[in-house]
Amino acid sequence: MKKETRQRKELRLECDNLWSKFIFKLYRGKCARCGAENVGMDSHHILSRSRYPNLFIKYNILNGLCLCSMPKKDGEISCHTYCDQNQDEIIDWLKTNLPQHYAFAKGVQGKDDLPKKTLTEIRSELLRAHNVYDIKPLPQIIPRCNLPPYMLEALIAKQSGIVLSKNPVRPAGDVRLK
Repeated sequence: MKKETRQRKELRLECDNLWSKFIFKLYRGKCARCGAENVGMDSHHILSRSRYPNLFIKYNILNGLCLCSMPKKDGEISCHTYCDQNQDEIIDWLKTNLPQHYAFAKGVQGKDDLPKKTLTEIRSELLRAHNVYDIKPLPQIIPRCNLPPYMLEALIAKQSGIVLSKNPVRPAGDVRLK
């Protein structure tokens, strides 16, 4: 196996960091599974990096969840640990709670014709996402949030090539992406 160059490793670590920060910002630091705040949060890959090494999957925002990394009570496990140990259950949970993430996960599993992206392209997209878009969470991501789902549509479509709806209904006077 070829050894990773120092420059590539630095670029990969920068992309990991940008992706993690973006997922954290998207969920506003709340656990996607239990809604906990301020208990130590991690950005979690729904489809594991080891089983799905394609960069298109690894760095896609629809492949990420913000999950608590510390148990809330003695004897409990964190949501991050639970998701790692119960991959199939989490995929089913996504179907009900985060349908866009579910559609992405099911849509890319077993596909060989996924887009091939370089780390440099991924880095550019993640930087653009951080700098250009005013990140607002989707209501399915954070319960009790009343923001309309179309707010991240442009970003999701840009990064993943998936369009969630062709003609979203936008109420008059609603906030839009800048």
